[in-house]
Amino acid sequence: MRTLNKALLAGLALSVSMLGHANTVTFDDIPSQTVGNFQSGGFDFSLNGTASVVFNGQYCGPSCPVNGTNIVIAPYGPSSLTMSKGGATFGLSRFDGSGSFNFNEWGSGGAQYFSQNIDVVGTLANGGSVSQSFQIDHSAASGPLSFSTFAFNSSFNNLTAVTFSASGSAQPIYNGFTVDNVVAVPEPETYAMMLAGLGLMGFFAKRKKQNLA
Repeated sequence: MRTLNKALLAGLALSVSMLGHANTVTFDDIPSQTVGNFQSGGFDFSLNGTASVVFNGQYCGPSCPVNGTNIVIAPYGPSSLTMSKGGATFGLSRFDGSGSFNFNEWGSGGAQYFSQNIDVVGTLANGGSVSQSFQIDHSAASGPLSFSTFAFNSSFNNLTAVTFSASGSAQPIYNGFTVDNVVAVPEPETYAMMLAGLGLMGFFAKRKKQNLA
């Protein structure tokens, strides 16, 4: 009986740990200048248009966003980054995002070239879709644009794929964006499986206690 209780407690501790776990995709496991399709942090990615993985602004020098790590940047549009997990479902919590070039450095009139939003469209397992747009920070007067941390709403769960792109520039070719530190979260069905397993362990522990009585 003590063995069963220990197993139950160990299972509970493991489940609590797993429920609190989130996987952050940093792209730091991918060589700089990677284009096309690749895997990072347990996810599949597809880059389209001018998008590529680069280190610390290598693609376009001091006017691109930098954070000291690898990032995915699409300097020009139309471009996109698509994320999936081999047909498995997943949820998203947040990501770091920015534009591409800092057109404030161009002086008067440069702002018309800015992409205004990072647009994220998710494909749901039931065939539907969800979408959310995030406003890009253009406040930097010179140097690289700043990253912002954007939070997804609760509809970004039970996803099979997610696509990042940009919009809002008066010149569509300048609808660029940057993405890093995409945080994925466990799916509700994962929670259900854990709880079912704990319930089954408790059932057998109770049966064992009754048989010994």
